Amino acid sequence: MSLKIAFHPFGFKQQWWGGMNYVKNLIHSVRFTFGSKIQCYVVCPASSPEAPKEFSSIANGVIEISDFPNHFITCLARNFEKVILARYRKEEMILKKNDIDILYGTVLPYQHRDIPSLSWIWDFQHRHLPHMFSFHERLLKDLIFTRTAQISSRIVVNSETAGQDFKRFLPRHAHKLRVARFNTIIPGSCYRIAPESILRPYHLPEKFIYLPNQFWKHKNHERVFEAVKNLKEKGREVTVVCTGSNTDYRHPRYFKDLFKKVSDWGLQQQVIYLKMVPHEHVIQLIRQSICLLNPSLFEGFGMTVNEAASVGKRVLLSDIPAHREQNVPQAVFFEPTQRGDLEEKIDHIWQKTLPGPDWELEKLACQNMPQRIVETAKSFISIVGEVLNCSF
Repeated sequence: MSLKIAFHPFGFKQQWWGGMNYVKNLIHSVRFTFGSKIQCYVVCPASSPEAPKEFSSIANGVIEISDFPNHFITCLARNFEKVILARYRKEEMILKKNDIDILYGTVLPYQHRDIPSLSWIWDFQHRHLPHMFSFHERLLKDLIFTRTAQISSRIVVNSETAGQDFKRFLPRHAHKLRVARFNTIIPGSCYRIAPESILRPYHLPEKFIYLPNQFWKHKNHERVFEAVKNLKEKGREVTVVCTGSNTDYRHPRYFKDLFKKVSDWGLQQQVIYLKMVPHEHVIQLIRQSICLLNPSLFEGFGMTVNEAASVGKRVLLSDIPAHREQNVPQAVFFEPTQRGDLEEKIDHIWQKTLPGPDWELEKLACQNMPQRIVETAKSFISIVGEVLNCSF
């Protein structure tokens, strides 16, 4: 009899593609490592027709849960059940009908009586950068994280950095904390594509630095653009290519104001924004770039950094604990709050580095990929086995 795990698709409604890719990679790793011993299902609301398409090719199946009617009374009843009673009986009934053994989701605010749950907490950014959040949002996050820690069978984080924060801010529930190592899967077919083929569709120059972060304020794009401006004033023109969502719900004007500065500084040719691009294009942009840049002020894990390591690419990173923890080969670090440090590091890399693949790093990444996939699966399934009192 196979073990059945249900996954909530992290970040689908918010178009947080890092969360979506996390679930995809985790499911792929589990199925690659354990085969038919473990079946993975994705739980989606029936009103999200795109969700089944996203997961149908990698999961054993998609479990759709029909929404309650769009009526004030029924919506109120549903929210009362989840928030006050910490239950979601409709989902529980459907999961039982599908013989699901355990549920994995993001900060689940409810529990099922006969189905244990694992809840993933991404980070405690609101504690480290409180000025990025309103008072009410900080309070709500604290309440939700505390509630989740109380009712979940285990709390899962993807780094020791996030784990230390959990122990610090929720010490009463530290015994539930588990760190599940994660690695991005890079298909071998990606290396059979000439990375310079990505240039023509997006009208890109051959040489550029790649910055794939979402345009959220804490991602610190402005520090990068300031460095590009200062270098241009010294006669050295550097190109930075950006991808990712341009919406920050906390700072709705951030993107617009930031690119007004880009225009005022005359950087339209040096700062290129491609909007959201397919993930297979992200991989080729990483390969063609001279390095991947992540200037973030805070990360709980750092998905883009992990992707670069999995591809086999040098990185230029803000010197924060989550980035240091990933231990990426040939990483260069800079102080994200200092003006001169990043400018100096960009200038050095730009002068010394050619565009295109890092062949030795790519070779090493390819050799290590099977082991990284197995490590990801075993790290997660060991937590599942602990909760269900079984081993694989």
